[in-house]
Amino acid sequence: MTQQNFENLFESLMNEELPMVHKTGGNFSFGLVNSCSNGKRITLSKALSAQLKLEDSICIMPSVENRQLVIGKALPFRKAMKINLRGSGKKIGYSASCVEVITKAFALDFSNRVCTTFYNIDFGEKDGAPFAVINVP
Repeated sequence: MTQQNFENLFESLMNEELPMVHKTGGNFSFGLVNSCSNGKRITLSKALSAQLKLEDSICIMPSVENRQLVIGKALPFRKAMKINLRGSGKKIGYSASCVEVITKAFALDFSNRVCTTFYNIDFGEKDGAPFAVINVP
């Protein structure tokens, strides 16, 4: 799927009249750890994991043009990155390639830090499957 086709699919998903709920704050968070010495991983708060009904894996799809990540248990994008998760409350996904893709796609600067956390999240549901849209500043 080309980036343009993805953007069109992403736009159609976002432009449907789906009821979206916007949440901000510490209860709902998505984090990236990008450390040479301590590994590269994603983190999901307990509240975010519960909202998305995550168990042992997550799908992640970046939309560079919109500066957003779409995440969920299952996504309707063939090229979504699927990552195995660990943890019973807060979830952790060890995936250097996923962290590198997100870091490069959004030009995130880890030169003076090893982690960043996003709290600006919208939630929706499509065909009974919950998803979240992480807004990347």
